[in-house]
Amino acid sequence: MHNISHDNSIHDPRLSDLGLSQAADAAKEEIVQSFLSSNSLLFVTSPLTRTLQTSIKIIETFGRNIPIVAHHDVQEIQTQPANTGRPVGELKLEFSSIDFSLVPDKWYIKPSPWVNNRVNEKGIVALNDRIKRFAAWLAQRPETHIIVVSHHGYICHALGVELFNAEALAVFLDPSTNTYDVQESNFGPVVPFTVKNVAHTYKGSQPLRASAKTVGLLHPEDGDPDSDVSSNKEFSSKRCCVCQ
Repeated sequence: MHNISHDNSIHDPRLSDLGLSQAADAAKEEIVQSFLSSNSLLFVTSPLTRTLQTSIKIIETFGRNIPIVAHHDVQEIQTQPANTGRPVGELKLEFSSIDFSLVPDKWYIKPSPWVNNRVNEKGIVALNDRIKRFAAWLAQRPETHIIVVSHHGYICHALGVELFNAEALAVFLDPSTNTYDVQESNFGPVVPFTVKNVAHTYKGSQPLRASAKTVGLLHPEDGDPDSDVSSNKEFSSKRCCVCQ
């Protein structure tokens, strides 16, 4: 949705025109609309500029005044300029409608879990800590429906799912264990993701799952992934909608 040239040297880039269009399209998806219509909704976004813009565009497209809360724990996982944010004071001036009260001053300083094409244990530990911290924070919130706008790498590590741009994922959060149960995306059921019969991972993540459409978009030569459809487990929980 950003950096059409894949130039990660651009500091905290904005959405491209295509990205803005994809964000507007995401707001029209049935999964997203069902959450946006809830009377018990929490809308959370990463404080990186592209996710702030995505969140605002989704709400503008839907046409309902919904408060947005920024949370640094769902920022992207790597440390290139493109994945490094800006000071809170600067963001408040540009995005005055968003609540930044939870975001610390130097929120964008973090170790990367992947350095020189290998796992960085310090970065993995820090990432897992913030994944657990964010799940615990969500679990204690009073809302029953939660929308989270985050990033590719974070979603791969937190949920074990590969999403395509502007794909939305329905997830249950069990507040008794702070664990997620992934349901399906707007592209269909989420199934094991293999490329040439090898389990697909992303920069030290667990083996990933994805919709068949996402696999086809990312690896058209490989065809559909294995067809083990994940269960539709029901329990007393919060419903989460995760967008990339």
